[in-house]
Amino acid sequence: MGARHLIRNKQWYEARFQSVVDALIGEVEFIRVGSATDPVLQNANDRPGTTGIRETAAILHHARLYVGTVGFLMHLARAVECPCVIIYGGREAPWQSGYICNFNLYTPLPCAPYWRWNGCECDRQCMREIGVADVVSAIRQMMERPRGPLEVAWTQSRAMSLPESPSI
Repeated sequence: MGARHLIRNKQWYEARFQSVVDALIGEVEFIRVGSATDPVLQNANDRPGTTGIRETAAILHHARLYVGTVGFLMHLARAVECPCVIIYGGREAPWQSGYICNFNLYTPLPCAPYWRWNGCECDRQCMREIGVADVVSAIRQMMERPRGPLEVAWTQSRAMSLPESPSI
């Protein structure tokens, strides 16, 4: 939430994140990373604004799971082989920017994906429809999977031919 350029349509609800933490007390230890201006989560190990990219990557590398919205931390988690539960809503679709190894929560409304930053004619119905129970269930399902190398989706691509030697 402390991003330089706010994209409201990517944000889930602060109270719902807190409800997820509350629902999993005793089952899961949450460590919160991010911006120092992000809302505080009670009953979470709070580290916003105190970790750089390298420290955050190390935390994710050793974490059992990352839970969050679409953005940089989702990609950083994938880079260090950390499985994720990602709350998409409907701004963009998992097939556009996601990873098949993640549990992607997406609401396929007729208007989605719509790629708007902040305006939404449906008052963010795509985000409203993703409830706390959905996220808690996704976390529990992902926690049942063994931690190991993440699945990779491969696509066929054409080989690019390069010149044998540059002309000078």
